[in-house]
Amino acid sequence: MYSTKAGLYFLSLCCFLSFVMTSCHGKRSPGAVIKPVLPALENSILYLQTIEEKGLKTIDSTVVKEGKSWLIPLEAPDYYVVGNQEDKVFVVLGPGDTLTLASERRHFSEDYQIRGSEDSRFLQAFVTYVHQEDRLRDSLVKLRDSSEGKTNYYEIKRRIDSSLQALFEKRRTYVKNQISTHPYSLANLIIINKKFGIRRVLDEQDDFSYYHRLDTALYARYPDNRWVQDFHDKVRKLRLRRFDEYNEDQRLQPGKVAPNIVLWDTADIRHSVKHYAYHRQAVLLYFWASWDEKSIYSNERLKARYRKLFVANNIPIMAVSLDKSKKVWKLTLQRQQLPWLNVSDLQGLDSEVIKAYNLSRKRIPQFYFVDERRRIVFRSQDVDSTMSKIKEWVTKRENHASE
Repeated sequence: MYSTKAGLYFLSLCCFLSFVMTSCHGKRSPGAVIKPVLPALENSILYLQTIEEKGLKTIDSTVVKEGKSWLIPLEAPDYYVVGNQEDKVFVVLGPGDTLTLASERRHFSEDYQIRGSEDSRFLQAFVTYVHQEDRLRDSLVKLRDSSEGKTNYYEIKRRIDSSLQALFEKRRTYVKNQISTHPYSLANLIIINKKFGIRRVLDEQDDFSYYHRLDTALYARYPDNRWVQDFHDKVRKLRLRRFDEYNEDQRLQPGKVAPNIVLWDTADIRHSVKHYAYHRQAVLLYFWASWDEKSIYSNERLKARYRKLFVANNIPIMAVSLDKSKKVWKLTLQRQQLPWLNVSDLQGLDSEVIKAYNLSRKRIPQFYFVDERRRIVFRSQDVDSTMSKIKEWVTKRENHASE
């Protein structure tokens, strides 16, 4: 009798432990809840999609009804797209999140509010900001392009480019502040990668500290997230590239031999840096572009001192344009009446010159003053500082000759 009761007790205990262990192993994450408050879409279908390499993949759907909540089974925080055939928005969802998506419009992405998910609110605020900015930027670009050929085109272009640059700097400030104040937000991976037209807002090299800070924060919090892992790998490669660029930069220090480059003027005549060394002439290498506002300013400053400083001291200027459009390049030369040698390969930022002199969009205008032996005397991005240093060099040369 005792053995029977003991056996039953043991069997019951095993069943209980088995139930507990099964429950623990089968326990699901709490998932997330979406509360659509979209009266204009009442009784229509909303889809939830994940972002995959080949595009969007629908994983769930619901019918929009007043007061109805949408339970989403999630295992970890990730990016999702919520929408229908006509419209959609990006959100960040994680287990335990309760997100309210509200709008009075049928095309809700034009004006919507997010509550309950901080990352999604960051995204919503950024999308709204960029949408307004893009409309202004597009109108400015359209106005600039339609003005081409007018007698005052250069002045119009200068003013519009200045306005576009101000918009660009404003976006840079927005992105930097977002990363600095909320480095652990997954929304930042979208924010940091959204371009301003074709321009990257934060330069991967010059603004590396922001990439590093974001990577450090996100990888510590979400080490298993696929997007964070990709970003972590990217930052690792950027760090290696920075090391390579540092080594490249060392070969362009004062005293080093200036790399030879071969380019063509507007009449397709070939010119090279070697030519000046052959004739024992110092030369100012000036890297610029007609789309760069600082370059346009530098042109005017150089032109004002050209005869007294450069011509009088037999110092030629070899101005290397990083333009792609020959028409725009030549138009700028004509508008500004630039009297020195102007050359280009019309490859823009894909030019071999970029690699030879370690240039980038943010590193122009760039000046390299090269002596008669083709040695780099100094380099600078400031036109006035460049001219002052050349004047000092001329004075030293004259003093040395008189000794």
